[in-house]
Amino acid sequence: MAVVFSRQVAGERYEIRTAGHSVRLYTNGVLHTQYHPQRRVTGGVWDLLALPALALPQAKRVLLLGVGGGAAIHLLRDWCPGVQVTGVELNAMHLTLAKRFFSLKGRDITLVQGDARAFVEGYRGEPFDMVIEDLFGGNGEPDRSFAADRDWCNALGRLVNERGVLVINTLERKQLRDTALLSDRSVRQQWQSHLCLTLPAYANVVGVFYRQAITPAQLRRAVRADATRLKQERAGQLRYRIGVCAP
Repeated sequence: MAVVFSRQVAGERYEIRTAGHSVRLYTNGVLHTQYHPQRRVTGGVWDLLALPALALPQAKRVLLLGVGGGAAIHLLRDWCPGVQVTGVELNAMHLTLAKRFFSLKGRDITLVQGDARAFVEGYRGEPFDMVIEDLFGGNGEPDRSFAADRDWCNALGRLVNERGVLVINTLERKQLRDTALLSDRSVRQQWQSHLCLTLPAYANVVGVFYRQAITPAQLRRAVRADATRLKQERAGQLRYRIGVCAP
């Protein structure tokens, strides 16, 4: 793997590493994005963040909290024609590198450099079809930026419309169970479906909370409805496991 960019900024180490056509963003040794310009499917957690959009009646407006290099945005563009994505990213260098090395440009993307909590609390616009919360930091090892408590989960819920979905990335199953989305009854009852997505080689558990009743079988059928995705799944490029989350 070749290092094509390396810079220390305000005590943070940023690296862009390549392996063939694959491009990866590392910050303080933590992998934030993997991108292949000829194959948007990464085989990683970023695929799981975008997959829930496929079971929606429509996914035209998406909010992504924690952009990194934007791998999930590329997938949403491929899978949801006409989608408009608003991405909020605290780290200004991530946005600079995303534009330079990960082709994160276009009129269908609005990138906001700022604090996700401040953005969510101050947002007064139309709710979104899909909100993805992927807020991580860490030094050498990834960690969530802050706990998904009742106030935060309620704030996120206010940004999701009546037919939408909230997606949240966690490091393992207990961390997802501890979020207010599952541990707090009043928050849990705001969502009709509580699913989780995992990968064989990753510890991450992605929580998926739909306003409407969506079963694992329905989501699986939505993923396989497209011939290209079905081919990628059969080839082992698109990998995922779907389950039901329990408190």
